[in-house]
Amino acid sequence: MKSFLLRIFFFLLPVIGLMYPVDWFLSNHLSKAHTPPGEIEVWNAIYSGAIDAEVAVYGSSRAWVQIDPHILQDTLQRKVYNFGIDGHKFRIIYLRHLEYLRYNPPPRLIILSLDVFSLEEREDLYGSEQFLPFVAGNDTVRKYISSMQGFSKYDYALPSVRYYGEFRWKNEALRIALGLTDSTPFRKNGFRNREVGWRADLAGGTMTPEGFTVVPSKETIRLFRRFILDCREKNIELLFVYTPELKETRDMVRNRDAMLTLYKNYSRVYGVPFLDYSEHPVSYDRSYFYNNSHLNAAGVAAFTPVLAADIRKYIPK
Repeated sequence: MKSFLLRIFFFLLPVIGLMYPVDWFLSNHLSKAHTPPGEIEVWNAIYSGAIDAEVAVYGSSRAWVQIDPHILQDTLQRKVYNFGIDGHKFRIIYLRHLEYLRYNPPPRLIILSLDVFSLEEREDLYGSEQFLPFVAGNDTVRKYISSMQGFSKYDYALPSVRYYGEFRWKNEALRIALGLTDSTPFRKNGFRNREVGWRADLAGGTMTPEGFTVVPSKETIRLFRRFILDCREKNIELLFVYTPELKETRDMVRNRDAMLTLYKNYSRVYGVPFLDYSEHPVSYDRSYFYNNSHLNAAGVAAFTPVLAADIRKYIPK
């Protein structure tokens, strides 16, 4: 039996030894990917320590497609970066915040774009490929994504295993290594304009005609409070923003008023200004949207200057 186990050990030893350089090769090259929706670009900028922003924009897709950092930058005369992350709630927004401050100098002001869904918990690890190059040996990332349905315990424990079956991303890493991909960034300062009109096929999104109720997660609320206190301890000014959304969306969320009241209560208790643009004229004009909750380029051009003017007084001297 001992002899059999030794043979197994010596058989696996070179295999495992080979898995480390393969992991490094794939992760090193995939981290340079510019594939939509550009999440790998943002993570790579964070881990490269390449971000020197005075104003940081946080949130979901409603942040990264709706708040143009270049308009803010021109108005405020401050360096601005948009950290909005596609499809995720506050749990992953908070993870990105932790990693951003870990590798880069802190901003003077954080603008947190809130959604009615922000405090919900997402079960699946949406866009899990964005973590492929960065999860190995990173306990912080593992802590916040391991409870979500994405990677297995073997993916975290063994090098290269998480790339098993990921043919598209292994191929992308190889193409990058060979110089066969377009090196044009998908986002600029974390932002990407959507120059499209109203998309009826995207109008409903996750909405249903009968509507639904948002259920905040106790764990996400705990992280939300910790985030507010963390900003206070680091002397980072914080600002809550609720960006425009089309009227139909509001009617589909049964407890939307309760969620906004919850945000207003946190604003009052912790002394964080809250700018709510629910009733802004943009919210009533479909031509500014490409679906119920996302502004197109025309909407961004109409809304961001208004936001820039309103937040000017919150910029630290």
